[in-house]
Amino acid sequence: MNFRIVLYFLFAGVATGINLGVQWFCTQMLLQFYPVSMFPEDTELIRVALIYWSALVAGTGIAAVVKYILDKLFVFNYKTDSLKKDIVAFLLYALMAVFTTAIFWGIQALFYFGFGLDKYIGGTIGLVAGYIVKFFLDRKFVFVERDI
Repeated sequence: MNFRIVLYFLFAGVATGINLGVQWFCTQMLLQFYPVSMFPEDTELIRVALIYWSALVAGTGIAAVVKYILDKLFVFNYKTDSLKKDIVAFLLYALMAVFTTAIFWGIQALFYFGFGLDKYIGGTIGLVAGYIVKFFLDRKFVFVERDI
């Protein structure tokens, strides 16, 4: 098996842990910040959605930055000779992440809102599926030599 693939998925595991850990932490903090008593009874769904999506965005954002740095330096050994090339690589990385994040968020939301199951199990399944797709997108479109 290719060492690059093993390293990529090892870092995917690290990023998954960071993502879900940040989500958990944010959820706990937001539950304290937005107690049930702060919302009228008929708006509990709004409270749940606010906490859910805030934690999800925070976890996704922090994990994405960490994963980009790990992938760039250790998996793809991608070196840039200018800030412009680095910015282009990060923007392409983020663009590829839009597609794979949709997979992750969709599966996690389906588990949590659709089936009433644990969002972290759904998130883990969604992240694994998304990272499989993302490896091939990053290898083909992001971490390649380009003239800029």
